[in-house]
Amino acid sequence: MNTRSDTDLYRSGWDEMDRQHGHLCDSFAYLGAAPRNRWLDLPELRRIIAEMTDHFDWEEAEMRQVGYPDLAHHHSDHQRQLSNLHGILLLVEKGAEVLDLTFFQACEQWNYRHIRGQDSDFSIFLLDRETWDLQRELRAWDLDLRMGALLA
Repeated sequence: MNTRSDTDLYRSGWDEMDRQHGHLCDSFAYLGAAPRNRWLDLPELRRIIAEMTDHFDWEEAEMRQVGYPDLAHHHSDHQRQLSNLHGILLLVEKGAEVLDLTFFQACEQWNYRHIRGQDSDFSIFLLDRETWDLQRELRAWDLDLRMGALLA
């Protein structure tokens, strides 16, 4: 599991967001390093889900405040992850699932993909709008070229 010592992997370029991401990643790493005990895992997993929900709410409020055009897509990614975590929580509560290495690897991969992709895009939008506009234009051109190649 990655922790704050691996912060370069999780940097978005915005200090407050990076601090919150570091704390969330540390929380998953802490839970992942503990011996598995369903009765101890449950309150910690609930706490992490609550912390993640608060972080997502904060992040989306920041996006609304500045008129971020990709907010709906970003929100849907947050909701999918929360839905997945709530589903696992229910299974652990019922005793039908344990938090295993696969769970922690999936969380780490989602965090990495989301932070390095969507959160970094938002940070660029917020901190360097000219670069964000250029990246968006380049993506559109790339998509046009790929579609043209498929239709040719």
